[in-house]
Amino acid sequence: MYSCFLIEKMLNEIKILLIEDNQNDTRLIRVMLEEHCPSYRLDCSPDLATGLKDLSQGGYDVILLDLNLPDCVGIETLYKVQAEFREIPIIVLTCMDTQELAIEALKNYAQDYLIKGKIEYLDRAISNAIERKRIERKLSDSEKKYRELVENLNEGIWSVDGGLRTFFVNRRILELLDYSQQEMCSQHFCDFLADEDRDFFRNREFLKTDCPKILKLTLIKKDLSEIPVKAGISPLKNEKGEFEGFIACVTDESQITTLEEEKKSLRNQLFQSQKLEAIGTLAGGVAHDFNNSLMVIQCNASLLKHSKNPARDLPEYLGEIESACFKAAELTRQLLIFSRNHPMREEAVDLNSMLRNLLKMLSRLIGENIKLKMLLCQHAVAFKGDRFQIEQAILNLIVNARDAMPDGGNLLIQTEKVQFSIADSLRNGLPVPGEYGILTVSDTGAGIPEEIIDRIFDPFFSTKTEGKGTGLGLSVVYGIVVKHKGYIRVKSQMGSGTTFKMFLPLVKPDSIKTRKKIQGKIKPGNGERILLIEDDQNILKVFSKLLNLNGYQVKTASSLTEAEALFQNEFSDFKLLISDMILGDGNGLEMAKRFTEQNHDLKVIFISGYFDQKKIKLKEIKDRGFWFIQKPCDTEILLKTVKEALEPSS
Repeated sequence: MYSCFLIEKMLNEIKILLIEDNQNDTRLIRVMLEEHCPSYRLDCSPDLATGLKDLSQGGYDVILLDLNLPDCVGIETLYKVQAEFREIPIIVLTCMDTQELAIEALKNYAQDYLIKGKIEYLDRAISNAIERKRIERKLSDSEKKYRELVENLNEGIWSVDGGLRTFFVNRRILELLDYSQQEMCSQHFCDFLADEDRDFFRNREFLKTDCPKILKLTLIKKDLSEIPVKAGISPLKNEKGEFEGFIACVTDESQITTLEEEKKSLRNQLFQSQKLEAIGTLAGGVAHDFNNSLMVIQCNASLLKHSKNPARDLPEYLGEIESACFKAAELTRQLLIFSRNHPMREEAVDLNSMLRNLLKMLSRLIGENIKLKMLLCQHAVAFKGDRFQIEQAILNLIVNARDAMPDGGNLLIQTEKVQFSIADSLRNGLPVPGEYGILTVSDTGAGIPEEIIDRIFDPFFSTKTEGKGTGLGLSVVYGIVVKHKGYIRVKSQMGSGTTFKMFLPLVKPDSIKTRKKIQGKIKPGNGERILLIEDDQNILKVFSKLLNLNGYQVKTASSLTEAEALFQNEFSDFKLLISDMILGDGNGLEMAKRFTEQNHDLKVIFISGYFDQKKIKLKEIKDRGFWFIQKPCDTEILLKTVKEALEPSS
């Protein structure tokens, strides 16, 4: 059957050039074509030179070529025509009926080979030659486009045969390794690999079904330097499933690493810019809250100073001053929790007991126009962590709920214990299955807009007006929960309220032994001797007065050198050492270790305003059985800790 292309040609006209010096053969071919192929135009050239000249005029669809011409004989005739007119199909005509010549002609791009006197199928040979040549051109164009595509890819393409010898690499591979095409072809693939990657290919491990299709390899360049790449390996197999080679798509990882570093640098610059903006927001909020506390202290001190009845007014004014100090200390603690520098004091804590103890405070905190309902689990909900930090998280959630209900509403606090399987964990967005305690804080406030709910845990993000608060509340909650290896989720609907769920991994209530706590009113001391070391003279003075007033004998030192001298004179008489951690002339912990080696009964309490756990070596303090108090602290905490330290071990 004729192709559409050939039918179109036949309807128009097929232009044929016959290069033949024998007039009888020319006449026979013309008669044959008139009989079987009327839509043609036949031009004749008596020798090769004339034929080449006629071909240069263009427009011919096929060449009929005699290999025995006056000016050229044999296969050389075909070579000369092919050299100039490779695009035109050639049918060789000769009386030399030799198989060797036929094969040689076909090898040199002749479309067909006919013996003179046996040309009854000439018309078919012409149509087939034209069609084959058209297909060849189409394949050649397709191959050219494919090669251009492959050559211009940013990824390297590397093809090897069944013996892992290279038979093709594109331009990108040559650029990566700095070789020429000739240098790489026929070379073994492993010759270009680093030592650690060669056995993987020599042992054909890439053919295993469980082998990853993307490999990280190290290639060796011409100058012997190394380049990291990522290679996708696609094995090639024949119809019998036998390995015949592979194609590797190679990506330069060093370039990607450079791009990633540039991206990281840009991200850091953006983060630095955002951080500077956030610090401005934070500074405004902190200044507002601190100024409020300072104003309360200043006003009450002034009122007390000018009071006409100091004895009557003293408790009230001092109470207000003390409350303001606690608020300022609380703000400092929130900042430290947020920055993750606040030390963790782990113990087994029952969430239910904690909430019962907080109930009175929470009721005062939310006010009379909000109805508080507390539903606690019947069983202990014990977690391992810092009681004060979790209390802080709860208080922040309660304050957030209160602020969402300025006109009053309902507030629900609920606890429960849940065992999550792997499926449950995935469904609830909890990566680690296990037993969790769930604290729910739910309000009936205005709700959180959908467009900002994903940002509520962001540092410094706040919906309050500028200067009203720090924007730390919920980000502090998030930081505390994460530090306790827990999770927090939020659901909200505008006009219906917001629900926070805090998930904390549980432990057995008796899993951590805790020190004996002093309950009720703190009894005064019995004259126990205490060595107090503090380089801040104001703190040294007030702590000394406090301890002396509560029945203890106190010796003070403002430096390690001074403390060493006092201790060496009467080390056996001291029952307790109270010291700052970081002093002007040394480290308090190292001094305490020396003192306890000389006096094994000596108890140690450290008081510090530093919050870097590595700097104050909190773990070592706990491991040695020493006590630790974080500044600022109230007098009750200090006196309770002193009493606990001096209590006989049970």
